[in-house]
Amino acid sequence: MEKETCQKQKVSEGKACEETDIGRIPDMLKETLTSSKNESTVMCQKCPSIILKPGLASTTNIEQFLPFMYQETASTTPDGETVKQFWCVDDIYSFENVGFSSTVGQIKYLTCADCEIGPIGWHDLLTKKSYIAPNRVKL
Repeated sequence: MEKETCQKQKVSEGKACEETDIGRIPDMLKETLTSSKNESTVMCQKCPSIILKPGLASTTNIEQFLPFMYQETASTTPDGETVKQFWCVDDIYSFENVGFSSTVGQIKYLTCADCEIGPIGWHDLLTKKSYIAPNRVKL
């Protein structure tokens, strides 16, 4: 909810949102990110689809730019934010329902396979690892 408010303010006031870090993540997610694995089922924010079952991803601190999930207008350079906390998934077959965007450089953005909302994370084509942003899914 806080992210959506920031996005609306950014669009209406022409300001940039703060970078996403553990300080902006709700308390329930903070507790989950302090453990080494995702402790609960990761689900889509918009629909009831399961993205990832418990214990299949490890927490990692890595910075990656992700376009906002909700864009005010279509453009060639989407607005977004730098996310610093992710769950890392070593094998794409660990996912329950995840879709992939077209290739952008050396990455593919991840979406919910059912409702296609996203990006909820990204897949590195070089390392073959996938990263889910905890602030873009629900538990």
